[in-house]
Amino acid sequence: MKAIQVSRWTISFLGIALALLAGGCISFERRLANANAGNPKEQYAVGKTYRTGDKGVSRDLAKSVNWLTRSASAGYSPAMLELGDIYLTEPSCLNPKEGVDWYLKAKQAGNTKANRAMTLALLRSERIEFFQVLKPAFEETVESGNVFRDHELASVLSTHFLGYMQKLYTAKRSSDVVDCYNLARDFMIRMKGGTVTQTFDDVKSIERQLEEWKTLHPQIK
Repeated sequence: MKAIQVSRWTISFLGIALALLAGGCISFERRLANANAGNPKEQYAVGKTYRTGDKGVSRDLAKSVNWLTRSASAGYSPAMLELGDIYLTEPSCLNPKEGVDWYLKAKQAGNTKANRAMTLALLRSERIEFFQVLKPAFEETVESGNVFRDHELASVLSTHFLGYMQKLYTAKRSSDVVDCYNLARDFMIRMKGGTVTQTFDDVKSIERQLEEWKTLHPQIK
C-alpha cells in the first residue's frame, strides 16, 4: 500500500510538472503570435526568450536579433538596450559601433537605464576604442548617485578598470592613460564616500595599481 501511495504522489508531481511545462510553451506560442501581429512589447519578449533559450525554446541569437530589431525599430527602448548588450557582449554578434548606436538611441528615446546599461557593457567589453564613449556615460551615471547604491556597477567598475588601463598602456595612448587614471581615481574617491562596502578590497587594489602607474607615467599629475 505504501508503494502505491508513493507511486501516486510521483504521478501527481509529474502531472503538475508537465502541465507547467505545457503552460510555458503555450505562453511562448501566444507571445509569438502577438509578436507576428506587430506588438513591439511581445516582439521584445520573444527576442529575449530566443537569446536566453528558456521556456523550452532553443537559444537562437539570429532569431533573437531579428525580433529585437523589429521591436526596437518600432520605438520600444528596452529592445534597444538588449540589442546594445548583444552587439557588445555576444562573441558571435560583436559589432561595437552598432551596439553603442542602439544604446544612444535608447537614451534619446528617454530610457533612464541606458547610461547604466551602456556603462556596464562597455566596461565588460574593455574595448579601448570606446573609452571616449564610456567616460561621459560613466560620469553621468556617477552624477546620478547610482554608483553609491549599485553593487553590480561598482563591482564591474572595480574589476574592469585595470583591464582598460592595461590595454590603453599597451596601445601607447598616453592621453587616454591620463583620462582613465583620473576617471578611476574619481571612482575610488566616490566609492570611499559611498555605501558599497564589499568592493573596498577591489578599490584598494586599484589604488595600489594607480600609484604604480603614476610612477610609470610622468604625464599623470
